[in-house]
Amino acid sequence: MNVRDLGGLRSGQHKLRSRVLVRASALGTLSAAGKEAIRAYAIHTVIDLRWPEEIQARPSHFATGATYVNVPVDKRR
Repeated sequence: MNVRDLGGLRSGQHKLRSRVLVRASALGTLSAAGKEAIRAYAIHTVIDLRWPEEIQARPSHFATGATYVNVPVDKRR
């Protein structure tokens, strides 16, 4: 749910190429078919923006097999 390629987005005179940046709201809730679709899309790097407690409660299925980086960005609750 809510996974999409951001290709085509513009920043000034530049346009992001397709298959370069994909965003997702909750990779931890993907179905088996969704996980396979992400793997087939050849994602190489996952940047997880959640806090460690959120990751512990719902780990990413992609923390192995790809470069995985955790960078929490929102304010601590």
